[in-house]
Amino acid sequence: MTSIAFLKQQAFGPTACLWKESQALTLSALLGLLLSVLLVLAASAAPPPLKDGKSWQLKFSDDFSAPQLNRYFWQTCYEDNKCHHWDNFEKQWYAVSHVVPHKNGLALIATKQGRRNVQVSDDLSEPVYVDLPYTSGMLASSRAFDFQYGYFEIEAKIPQGKGLWPAFWLKPRRDWPPEIDIFENLGHDPDTIYFSHHWADKYGKHAFRSESVERSQLRNRTAASNSSNPASRLGFHRYAIHWTSTQITWYIDDVACYQVVENIPHQPLMMIANLAVGGNWPGDPDETTVFPAVMQIKHIKVWQTNTLK
Repeated sequence: MTSIAFLKQQAFGPTACLWKESQALTLSALLGLLLSVLLVLAASAAPPPLKDGKSWQLKFSDDFSAPQLNRYFWQTCYEDNKCHHWDNFEKQWYAVSHVVPHKNGLALIATKQGRRNVQVSDDLSEPVYVDLPYTSGMLASSRAFDFQYGYFEIEAKIPQGKGLWPAFWLKPRRDWPPEIDIFENLGHDPDTIYFSHHWADKYGKHAFRSESVERSQLRNRTAASNSSNPASRLGFHRYAIHWTSTQITWYIDDVACYQVVENIPHQPLMMIANLAVGGNWPGDPDETTVFPAVMQIKHIKVWQTNTLK
């Protein structure tokens, strides 16, 4: 989730995408893990859009139905307990208290209750301290769930409001890039969904490619979003990628929207779902932004084939 001036590159076409609308392990986490393992062992169906005859297995699944967050699956900050992302000048502090059960699964909640005097520099010889006026929630997959290739999916409902920046993305634990942004949105423009991926060029410098989808381009809708009511179109949607050794294809509600075939990452990546506030891409919230702001998540799943290619 990197703040950039997005460029529109290779895509399937503007109307191709159709919007169908370090902590102790608790007993509950162990039981959740056991249940998830049993589900994985029992599951063999392919991801919904990939009826390709391959042998698919559900390698990771969390529907957030447990009364507490599964801490074997998830952390609520970045690596090394870094609970901010000042690299993008984001204005939130991430806290476990802002990752809460919700009637539809899980909620990442952004509030105006911030944190003062936060050290945001890695250079201890010249520390930089800032006030972060907001607190929000994030999920970062634990080390047991880094994946190389597969079909990654989140079903989520994203909030509206200037300065809000919900996303689901993949990154390495060290040595960024690469990065795959499965979806990003700017809260002041909830109709636009961004897809992108980042890599290091032959000189070791950051490079990227991206595309966006506008609601005005979207013609058909699923039963879940078949209303012309904007509130319906802003409901839950599935955002996904199919990542192989030769390509990445982005999906919204099982429909392919965008594909790249160059600069594909070939290493395990961790999953992150977060609701950022502010930053040098979305800008800061203003008086029109409603808090608390909530990103709701119904599930996160990962499928892989036996070939892993």
